[in-house]
Amino acid sequence: GYLMIDMLYALAIAEVQQDINESGFFTAGAEWNQAWTRDMSYAIWLSLAASFNKVSVDSLKTRIFNGKILQDTGTGGSYPCSSDRVVWLLAAYETALLAKDMDFYKEVYEVGKNTLLQDLEIIYDNKRKLYRGEESFLDWREQTYPRWMKPADIAESFSSGTNIIHYAAWKTLAKMAETLGKNEEAVKWNDYAAQVKDGLEKELWSDERGYYAAYLIDGIYPEKYEGYDNLGNALSILFGLCDGEKAVSMLNYYKAGDYGFSVVTPQLNRIQPYHNDAVWPFVQGYRALAAAKVKDLETFSHEFFTVIRSAALFGTFKENLVASTGGKKTLKNSA
Repeated sequence: GYLMIDMLYALAIAEVQQDINESGFFTAGAEWNQAWTRDMSYAIWLSLAASFNKVSVDSLKTRIFNGKILQDTGTGGSYPCSSDRVVWLLAAYETALLAKDMDFYKEVYEVGKNTLLQDLEIIYDNKRKLYRGEESFLDWREQTYPRWMKPADIAESFSSGTNIIHYAAWKTLAKMAETLGKNEEAVKWNDYAAQVKDGLEKELWSDERGYYAAYLIDGIYPEKYEGYDNLGNALSILFGLCDGEKAVSMLNYYKAGDYGFSVVTPQLNRIQPYHNDAVWPFVQGYRALAAAKVKDLETFSHEFFTVIRSAALFGTFKENLVASTGGKKTLKNSA
């Protein structure tokens, strides 16, 4: 019943349709005519599983290889430096439920199990109870890490966002196991989730700031970088790692700007906008959902209407915007 919102919803549906290639898959962009595990999975999980279910199923299936989830490229090339591919499981679970397709549901379970068990063997640290790898989606080294850190240093670090989605993936796998009557496996997967939760609390929670620090740099002298990962902290609320007043405080530790909340805070010196000084509307979506869950109406309203503003201003849904000006990006290959 609100004309502007109705118009922008119709625009969103039209732009999703433009993003489906001739093979019926969601594409990563004009210059990348194939699916992209991370971006696609976050979008499917947010809404596309419901509005474009068959395309979601078909697109998710393209990201399976040898019974495991394909990892996107990132710092250092790909897996195991980049290790956030398990977000696929969260999207595929929702998609299978909405499709009411038990065969796909079973396939999702097996692929998720194979992938998580491989991660357990390759990137899990038994001492810290955390998974190694760079920040989920924030995969452009100079945008989010100190200049001295090489890809090997990033690969050895522990990111809160990546570990939060591993926690969520284990919990989701346990839920699926119960549905499939695999009760012993469900107990095991819940135990792995509990270990990750313990690692997050001990290694990455900041008592001083009241949120999960962006990452822990490992080495002889470990150092916790207490930057704010907007996506990771929102997901921690959605998956029950943080709730109540504690969650509201987390959401509002930093004040959102007029054009939205930057995906990383604080900003890095002399770095052009992309992840730095940038609003990504899909992250605003998760932040808004987290605010709704804890009944923080002010934060929810701000996030919702800043998305409306930017889409109405540009006449399209930009992938990202400059946080400090509300304008479009200037970096090559950015939206």
